[in-house]
Amino acid sequence: MRPMIRSALALTLALVAGCGDKDTTDDSAAGAQDIDGDGYTEDVDCDEGDDRVFPGAEELCDGIDNNCDGLVDEDATDRVPLYVDNDGDGYGVDEVVACFPLDGHAVRGGDCDDGNPAIHPAADEICDGGVDNDCDGAADEDDEGLSVSTLLGFYGDSDGDGYGDPADFMWGCEAPAGAVENADDCDDSDAEVSPDGVEVCDGIDNDCDGVLDGDQDPSLVGMYALCPAESCLSLMDDYGVTADGTYWLDGDMSGESYEAWCDMTQQGGGWTLVGWSLGLGTDWSNAALLDDTSFGVIDTTTEFKSPAWSDVLFNDVLFDNSTDFALYEDVNAYAGSFYDFSAEIPVHNAGTGTGYEWPMTDGTIAGDQLIPGGTYYLCGTDLYMHTCDYDGTGYCYNGYYASNGWGPMWSGRANDGCPHDDPGLFSFQLANRMFGEEGIGLYVR
Repeated sequence: MRPMIRSALALTLALVAGCGDKDTTDDSAAGAQDIDGDGYTEDVDCDEGDDRVFPGAEELCDGIDNNCDGLVDEDATDRVPLYVDNDGDGYGVDEVVACFPLDGHAVRGGDCDDGNPAIHPAADEICDGGVDNDCDGAADEDDEGLSVSTLLGFYGDSDGDGYGDPADFMWGCEAPAGAVENADDCDDSDAEVSPDGVEVCDGIDNDCDGVLDGDQDPSLVGMYALCPAESCLSLMDDYGVTADGTYWLDGDMSGESYEAWCDMTQQGGGWTLVGWSLGLGTDWSNAALLDDTSFGVIDTTTEFKSPAWSDVLFNDVLFDNSTDFALYEDVNAYAGSFYDFSAEIPVHNAGTGTGYEWPMTDGTIAGDQLIPGGTYYLCGTDLYMHTCDYDGTGYCYNGYYASNGWGPMWSGRANDGCPHDDPGLFSFQLANRMFGEEGIGLYVR
């Protein structure tokens, strides 16, 4: 029995000794290891330090080769749709599936102009000539989302003169047919009336400046019945008119204008012709010299009496024809027309020494001269009004009506000597006695 026990013990010891030898050997002898516990050993695992990386793993957008195929993020399962965004407005075109972020790409599509950063689906639709700013397929007024702050105001232009009617207003991105941006027309039914219109005297504000006729354009004053001047002197001094001619006047601006002849050259100019006498004594009756009527037309070949006789204010008087003249300054102390002046002076006054005489300032007539074409002599050059017949006796003679004078006249000698011998013969009424057969004009200034 003792030998068998020894054999068994020896076998046991041998086995124990064999186990002790294995514990002391190199672990590598056992083969490749799976350190991260992902089920793949290091000989096939491309990152044994990350249990998410191993052959067959889900490829993710994380910058790692998750499935150990040598490629990074290829066919990642968490890729998203991205869109080429060339203008950097956050919206793109041409969809691609890729990992986010991706340079030059946006997560939103729908850009209808990828070359303009102001155009994309989130942009405000504005009035800009038909551009679809918000990429919804509609532009300007056709887009319900149009920003009203960009709308423009327009005005109807019915007469087509380029200026709109302020009462015909409309909104829009562009001017509709028959509309303009301005509201400057003051009569949209007349193409001749606009800020470009030419102002004429017709009672209309032709150029839409709020002022009618000659009040606006000084060059029109005196040229039209609706734009009269107060006198020829006013035309010269206030409006620079220098040419002789026929102009429209209205001394009291009552609205009753008339044509009158203006002499802008003789004796300083500014003279209004109020009457012309040929010395025939037909139209220039005694009554006509005293009343405020008018007759005839402007013509030096016929007698006439202008409405200016009783309308134009004056200070100076001029008697003039192509040969002679007589100028009297500061005659009118009554601040009225020639009619007013005449009415203030007593008819058939004593003349000399009574204050109703005015010395000649300048002229070609002279005292003690023979009146042309007759046997009458001029006593002096002073001007008188309505004097009576002295008849050489030193006092007025009223018994003989025809011998007394009416209107403007000079002191003359007919038979009994100076002064005022038959003064009616030396009056404006019989101007041929003083200035010859061509007649004479009475001007005021």
